[in-house]
Formats: sequence, C-alpha cells, structure tokens
Amino acid sequence: MHPMEVSLFPAWAGNKQPRLAHLERNTLRLSTEGPVQSGGQKVMMFLVWQRAPLTTDGSRHPSRRKAIWNMATENALIDGALRNWHSNMDRVGRFFRSLSDDDLQKEIAPGKNRLIYIWGHLSATNDRMIPLLGFGERRYPELDLIFISQPDRAVPHNFAGEAMGDMWSQLGDLLWSEFAKLTPAEWLDRHQAVSPEDFEREPHRNRYAILLGRTTHLAYHLGQAILVKR
Repeated sequence: MHPMEVSLFPAWAGNKQPRLAHLERNTLRLSTEGPVQSGGQKVMMFLVWQRAPLTTDGSRHPSRRKAIWNMATENALIDGALRNWHSNMDRVGRFFRSLSDDDLQKEIAPGKNRLIYIWGHLSATNDRMIPLLGFGERRYPELDLIFISQPDRAVPHNFAGEAMGDMWSQLGDLLWSEFAKLTPAEWLDRHQAVSPEDFEREPHRNRYAILLGRTTHLAYHLGQAILVKR
C-alpha cells in the first residue's frame, strides 16, 4: 500500500488510508479498516456502489446510474465539508489556547481588532449557527453586543482565555453532535433565515451553504490571527 500523495486534507498527505473492499454481484462496498472517530463516537464508514440495471438494449439505465452517482457524490461532498469545518475548528482552538491573556490583547494590526475580539467574534458566529440550522436556542446571545454588533473595545468585557476556551469547546461539541444527526437531504434543506417561499426560488440557500460559509469564515480569521504571532 502506497502513502497518499494528494488529499483534500493536507494533514493526510503521506499517510496510509487502508480500505476494505467487498464485491457481491452488482454491489461494491468499501469500508474503513476499523472504527473511526466521527460525531463524538467511533463508527465504521462505508461507501457503496451499485451497478445500474441493464435496459432492453443491453446498456445501463442512465437515470438509475445518475441517481446512484448523485447519492454518492452528495455524501462525499458533505462528509468532506464536515471534516474541513472540524479541522478548522481544531486549528482555531489550538491556536488561541496557546496564547496567554497578554497575547490575546495584541492587535492584528495597529488600531485594529485584538486577538481576544477575533476569538469572541468566531464564538458568537458559532453560537448563531445553532438556531440558524434549526438546532434550538442560542447558548450565549450576549456575545453579539460585544463581538458582532459593536467594534472592538466599544463594550467593556472581562472575557479571558480560559473562559473563552471553555465556551469554544462547548459550542464546537454541540454543533458537531447536531451535524452528525443530519442526513444529506436535510443538509440540502433550507436554513432558518430563509422562508419556504424564498427557498423555492433560491434552493442554494441551504444548511450546506451555511457550513461552507462558516468554514471559510473560520479560516479567514485564523489567517489574520496567525500573522500577529509571527
């Protein structure tokens, strides 16, 4: 088995990812070699292909083949997006937890936001995802006044690294647990900021789009913060 040369997840490059294959009649099943961590628990991952039935002229039925391909593609895209979000959450958490409270008071540029504000802003954005994706009520709505609606230093607060780290972990665990409950169809359903009528006209305004946007948001602000430490 050769190491991976290219991966959507840079940390996987050079690693080996063994898969078990089982072929029975018209069905091919690939699985992980053993249980993997996902959604807070260990599970076996499977990817199944089914050969499309023959038509009367001996060819494969195109609609059936397309349906199977679409299903596999949706699952792969959503799984990749979830892993990317989780990876960025881990990177953000590790970076900010490595900083002292004095470090968190540093500005990303002269006269610009401090690192503690960036971390609070990302935490507030995560908290907003809870009702946006239909997971229930927000846990920390008070964060908006400090880290969303007002610029840095406009509202005094006493958030320090330890408290922010606890909040980050709680929100991350809650979201990841709820993410794991959604089916691919539910990921492609509307989010709560769009009405059913508007969603009929704009089906791209779905939960999956929110996940992609929030992942980009995480990566953008992490890039800002890393430059400060350099």
